[in-house]
Amino acid sequence: MPGGRVLVVEDEAVVAQDIRGRLEALGYEVAGVAYAAGDAVALAGDKRPDLVLMDIRLRGRTDGIEAASEIRGRLGIPSVFLTAYADDETLRRAGAAEPLGYLMKPFQDRELRAAIEMALYKHRAESALRDSELRFRTLVQMAPDPIVMADAAGGISLWNRAAETLFGFSAPEMSGRPLAALLDGEDRGRGAALLSELARKGELRGVELGVPGRNGEAVPAELSLSSLRNDRGDALGMVAIFRDIAERRRARRELMSRLMDYELEEGGLYLVKESAPLLSLQCFRELLRAGYRGAHLSRSPPGLRPQDDTPPHEFRWISRRPGGGALGPDLSALEAWFEGLRRNTAVLLDRLDYLVSENGFDESLRLVHRLRELAYVHGHIILLSVDPATLPPTGLPALEKETAEVRTRSARGLPEDMLEVLRLVYRLNATGVKPAMREICSELRLSRPTARKRLRSLVRTGHVLLGASGRTKVVELSEKGRRVFLN
Repeated sequence: MPGGRVLVVEDEAVVAQDIRGRLEALGYEVAGVAYAAGDAVALAGDKRPDLVLMDIRLRGRTDGIEAASEIRGRLGIPSVFLTAYADDETLRRAGAAEPLGYLMKPFQDRELRAAIEMALYKHRAESALRDSELRFRTLVQMAPDPIVMADAAGGISLWNRAAETLFGFSAPEMSGRPLAALLDGEDRGRGAALLSELARKGELRGVELGVPGRNGEAVPAELSLSSLRNDRGDALGMVAIFRDIAERRRARRELMSRLMDYELEEGGLYLVKESAPLLSLQCFRELLRAGYRGAHLSRSPPGLRPQDDTPPHEFRWISRRPGGGALGPDLSALEAWFEGLRRNTAVLLDRLDYLVSENGFDESLRLVHRLRELAYVHGHIILLSVDPATLPPTGLPALEKETAEVRTRSARGLPEDMLEVLRLVYRLNATGVKPAMREICSELRLSRPTARKRLRSLVRTGHVLLGASGRTKVVELSEKGRRVFLN
């Protein structure tokens, strides 16, 4: 049986009573009958019906359209309009009151029942949607992490309180601004690169970047970004969740920079001009020893790789010959391999000139441009080794435009072999570990006599101290050793 309380508003008493009788016969409860707009508003406030059957043409200074608008605005109660007139102007004014239906006089009982049931259903659905939106907005506003939503055009549509705290801008200040500009941060154009990558994958997680704060300084943040689409796949917008990582980034960069002899920043693409991969390989080893996961793409077959003390990493052979983990020189396949790397990976591509010879310079330059985007987005450090003599006349300037140059930090004042041990001890001490001799040998792939000789030299120069953990001797930096990394 139908249910619901209905208020009837009709200035013709006979018609009003007829409607009342028909409603009761259909199983509805009539909350009351009003004959004027003012009475309708008062009665709706007193009786709180589920629905108002409102005649558009009421006698007096206020008609049914104005009364319905006031009832919906003040009380949230919807109306179904009754009218014998359907001219364009009347329908235009009626539409502004947001009715849930129309009934043209005269109407049959089945039409009355259908209009009421549809209106009640739509009202319940709208109420549930409003409640859901309220819960969603409350959760978003209470979230500890900054959350920003953008519409399909890329304009910011939601900015929660945590975002106000992190970035220093209020929600009204940010409304409508392009999300891409916020993502640009420290690097112009990075926002476009991120959105391009989002279009490819649908979501991005754990992207580190600096976003602009009110004072003009970049705010270090970790970003997760997801596109929003409906069931048909149409773009509705995107949502970005940020996390303040200022302290984490400061600590990590400080640690990494103290362990490195070269200025290499996450998100960077570096060009090393050399006839053989020497400096690039040295930089790559430093990154691995500093704690980065690594991947090396080389022209050297696995069997001809030199046996050295390079920490473990992924090795791929670039060759048209199958087997041995080989990757072909096909640029699209190489691009897909780069896209599959985990975040913050150190990558060495040690013979870019081979790819140029196989694919042509212009196509290889397009790959370099894509690698710059991937380094930006995923925080990689990518080293490209190339012999300038193998490039066309305009090749080197074009590559230099897309890449940065490897720069040397100030000298440490210690031989490289001793500094290598000191870096390891520093890194482990920073995590609360005092390494024993066997750990140093294992990490650096040194024999015990070699490791012992280097440690004795460092003890003699006052850079490290030997202690004891049970019967095992352990190593930690002295104040002098720490100052090596603080200069």
